[in-house]
Amino acid sequence: RVNMIEAGKRQVRVDFGVEDATQKREYWFHSDSDEIQPYLSENPPTEKARLSAENEGSSSNQTHSTQKEEVVQLSLKDSVRFWLPHRKKSWVLAPANVYAKSLFELKLNSGSEIMLETIQKDGTWKRKEIPRHWRELEVGDVVDCCDTMKKWYESEVLKVKTDDRGKPHVWIHYIGFDSRWDEWMDTESSRLAQRGTHSKPRQEKQYGHKGPPEVRGAVGLANLGNSCYMNSIIQCLSNCADLSEYFLDQTYAEDLNSSNGRMAEAYATVLEALWNNQNSVIAPRLLKAEAGRKRKEFRGFQQQDSHDLLCCLFDGLSADLNRRTLMATSGPEPHAKETKKEEPEDVKLKHVLFWSGYLAKNDSIITDLFAGTEQQVSKCLSCKDRYVRFNAYSFLSVDIPKKWSLLGGSTVSLDDCLNTYVDTDVVEGVTCEKCKAKRRKEKGTRLYTLPSVLVIHLKRFRMGWYSGEKVNQHVNFPVEGLKIGGKLLSQDSSEPNTIYDLFAVSNHHGSTHGGHYTAYA
Repeated sequence: RVNMIEAGKRQVRVDFGVEDATQKREYWFHSDSDEIQPYLSENPPTEKARLSAENEGSSSNQTHSTQKEEVVQLSLKDSVRFWLPHRKKSWVLAPANVYAKSLFELKLNSGSEIMLETIQKDGTWKRKEIPRHWRELEVGDVVDCCDTMKKWYESEVLKVKTDDRGKPHVWIHYIGFDSRWDEWMDTESSRLAQRGTHSKPRQEKQYGHKGPPEVRGAVGLANLGNSCYMNSIIQCLSNCADLSEYFLDQTYAEDLNSSNGRMAEAYATVLEALWNNQNSVIAPRLLKAEAGRKRKEFRGFQQQDSHDLLCCLFDGLSADLNRRTLMATSGPEPHAKETKKEEPEDVKLKHVLFWSGYLAKNDSIITDLFAGTEQQVSKCLSCKDRYVRFNAYSFLSVDIPKKWSLLGGSTVSLDDCLNTYVDTDVVEGVTCEKCKAKRRKEKGTRLYTLPSVLVIHLKRFRMGWYSGEKVNQHVNFPVEGLKIGGKLLSQDSSEPNTIYDLFAVSNHHGSTHGGHYTAYA
């Protein structure tokens, strides 16, 4: 039984009592120690303690250190393991990475119970893990499900609930079909069966055509219904060298956290198939299924927006690869501080505080490569008082202004579009804290820091009187040497003018009523 919790230290003391109180054992679990395993002491061993123990008596300073630092006696490596409570008073063996999890993730509270098992003298474990019955369904499980037309399909469990009588029900999604067919189902229903017993197994292979591509990485993506919006983004991100190397050399596995990891694993599978030089065309089914699990609009075969898919992918990868624990990220999102500006140094300090707070909850490869910060300034036109606010961004969504050339065509430059992002507006009737009255205020946004990889989203779709419209103005942009600086950067920023070279474009052809996505990469 868990008797004490120190959440801040991410440790838990567990007392294993027996009828004979003299045989009572006490173990401590630490997630910040060098070796993640049960200890017989409250304090995990430190390098200083080990050195003191090894050199005890060699000098007075070392002897003093040994007396101050407790030398912790470890239980034998891999000599104990513990089990977590499961439904119906059963036990499930804790996974190997459980010691690295926080108490919040393990859902251990004072009074909760866990079971500790000690290895036998012959090196074997007495307790055998009983596999979970397939009808004890959990979120993410895949089963066979019979629809109302008596046809069986592989289906995924998206939700689990218990009715008033205590009977479990699951929210079933038919894999590959629109979410409108999703339904609640009793786990004991005859329409549910163990995976693979009634339906045809899905093709888990990620390719459609064997044989190496003409150029390594120049691999086609099969259109899964209307998934060109997703394929276009995959081709663009696949050619982001730093991101692809991070996945291909398996560095991502070191950052994979316990939030689930399914999006990151699915994306890694696609990248491996794109760059292993074995297939000329692949079908990213697994990644599409994960996108559909994150957001229901991606579950069917309807056309969607590529920028929405990019946001979904960024969110999923950020969560799966966040280097911060769930304990650290469970609080409210860090928000920008609105502060009165006295000196530029004050603004710099506020930015440091904002960015450190942001990284405390959002520290992943997506942040490393794509995140920058913007400065929003509000200035009273009467007293000239300024207020500063910071926000993080992973892409710049810019409007396309209307311009006409001498030749009669509609054309703008990418610089024209970027300037719309930092345009200054005057707002009437805003209360000024210094004037204590409603005043005219000037509000504007400037970039404060720039990311390693800059994503620019051209807002080509607008809401219209009927069903929206697409902005078809031609946008001129440089393939090399896009300069970000000058008006775009805040006067308080120390960021130098930065030159970007283009490596990918996601294109949309058509209108709001239908179209097709392609990519240059």
